Amino acid sequence: MVLALLPITGTYASILAGFYVYLSVDVIKERLKVKCLMGDGSQSLIRDIVIKSKDNSIGSIDIHKYEKMYASIRAHSNFFEYVPLVLTLSAIMELNQVSPLFLKSLMGVFTIARIAHNQGIKKDFKGVGRTLGAVTTFGTIAIATVTTFYLSNKTLIDSYLFA
Repeated sequence: MVLALLPITGTYASILAGFYVYLSVDVIKERLKVKCLMGDGSQSLIRDIVIKSKDNSIGSIDIHKYEKMYASIRAHSNFFEYVPLVLTLSAIMELNQVSPLFLKSLMGVFTIARIAHNQGIKKDFKGVGRTLGAVTTFGTIAIATVTTFYLSNKTLIDSYLFA
């Protein structure tokens, strides 16, 4: 018999890792479009401003050239800033035998929030998904934090509350 350790966290880690690969490929595609293999394009933009200001052709600079790439970079980075923390909290909750339905629901909501946030960032940084995704992400982190703290200290907390 094979024992499946952390099946819920493992499932969501796989789904989130797949989305991370999608975000990574998106960054690569945007970098290739604007021929910027390093950084966020700001150095190239500054260089263009300096060069073109010398011959008074500064008006010909496309100041929006790197926006889609920057949005992809930020979506990718933002995803990586939150996902490891939530997966860690998920693993701790699962090891402490949290309700499987609770954990699946929490991780499902978090996963949808991360996808919504990405779509919102891609819409000129103003998409409704960005706000909804951010608020929901913070909410799931708060719930996961409190739950993890409680489960990790259940005996101590229960002895004080119900003594």
